[in-house]
Amino acid sequence: MRSTRYAKAGALAQVNKKRIINAAQFFMMTNPELSQKNLRVDVIFLAPFTWPTHLQGAFETTR
Repeated sequence: MRSTRYAKAGALAQVNKKRIINAAQFFMMTNPELSQKNLRVDVIFLAPFTWPTHLQGAFETTR
């Protein structure tokens, strides 16, 4: 079981991070009024028989 914030963040495969970043960048491009806002990526981990875990600021993104 992953017990620390860093271990949980490590569970995100690099390909998943890239997909999330691409989706966020597309969203920002199609909503120009948000282009100057900061972007923070949160992740919610779901697993059977446990409470969901919310990881705020899971990784950095660039515009």
